Amino acid sequence: ASCHETMEAALCAVIPQVILCVHTMPGFTFADALLLARRIAPSVPFVIVSGTMPEDAAAVAIDMGARDWVRKDELARLAPILRRELGR
Repeated sequence: ASCHETMEAALCAVIPQVILCVHTMPGFTFADALLLARRIAPSVPFVIVSGTMPEDAAAVAIDMGARDWVRKDELARLAPILRRELGR
């Protein structure tokens, strides 16, 4: 199965509380994942984790519906973002 089919099946089986996505994946972009998530689970927060995502790409991701993004060298920011998105 393709990455798209696998993610679609997973989202249809169980809607997660939050989606964490890496920026760079082989054969499947964060934009592909984000668009699929927005279609199937539009209210689920989508957060991108990346070591290489430039700020202009992050701005595009936010415009597309991502809730936030975190650089791998700033992972200390991830816990507060997840608490915010999960309402805790």
